[in-house]
Amino acid sequence: MAPQWLTPQVQLQFVADPVNPLAYNSCKNRHCPKCQGPAARDWMDARAEDLLPVEYFHVVITMPAEIAQITYWNKKEVCGLLFKASAETVMTIAAGSPMRPLG
Repeated sequence: MAPQWLTPQVQLQFVADPVNPLAYNSCKNRHCPKCQGPAARDWMDARAEDLLPVEYFHVVITMPAEIAQITYWNKKEVCGLLFKASAETVMTIAAGSPMRPLG
C-alpha cells in the first residue's frame, strides 16, 4: 500500500519531472542499465575524447596452459619472450604484402 502522502497529484508530479525521475528499487549493480547506465555513458563519452583520430585494432595473444604454469615461476623471462614473439608476429602481419594489403 502506498503512503498517504503519495496522492495521485504527487505521483503525477514525480513522473512528470524529467530532471529527477523516480527510480524505484534501485539495485546499484554496476551492470544494471537502469542504475548505472547514465554513469557508463558518461564514462564512455569521456574515454572517447581521449582517443586519437586513427583506427584501432584489438589483438589478444594467448599461450598454452602448460607455458602459463612455467610463467608463474619465471615471469620476467617468459613474458619477455612472449612480448618479443608477439611484436614480431604483429609487425610481420602489419607489413603485409603489396599484393594483399592488410585490412
